[in-house]
Amino acid sequence: ELTVNSKKLSEIFQKLRKRFLSNPTNDFISGLFDAEGSVDLRGTVTFWQRKNASGNEVIRSVAKWLTDNKIKFSEIRNAEFHILEVSGSYKNYNNLHRFLEYVKFAAENKVKDSELILDIYSRHKVVPESDILNFVSANNSVTVRDVIESFRIPKMVAYTKLNKLAKGNTI
Repeated sequence: ELTVNSKKLSEIFQKLRKRFLSNPTNDFISGLFDAEGSVDLRGTVTFWQRKNASGNEVIRSVAKWLTDNKIKFSEIRNAEFHILEVSGSYKNYNNLHRFLEYVKFAAENKVKDSELILDIYSRHKVVPESDILNFVSANNSVTVRDVIESFRIPKMVAYTKLNKLAKGNTI
């Protein structure tokens, strides 16, 4: 009989874990990034694992999968966590696009943000400050995210333009 705390279930789980980590499928990696990853509007997908035996095994598997699929990533130094970053920008658009062709997020916010990032970096859109000023003036409260979503521009561009308008007392 299988129960949640049964030794048999634990053994089955460990065998499946070992099998998937040694030869991860795209769906398995997608699940890992959904559970342990984040998508930032800078265009970065980040994956975190605690530095322990289990985390070490998972991070090696994910790094190998990224390398095998020719997806560039960075390893960020941290005392407690292994951190892998897949960056997106105009320069790294193809890399992020390739990553998102393999990794299919299920979490709604990650799907939305990754689609937004791909859309932004698929074009080189220049937005005049006057357009942003008009947008801010027409709305009571505006966040950087509002500007990113409305104008489809990178986070840093939105932040810089809003900051410049604020410092010039234009908004």
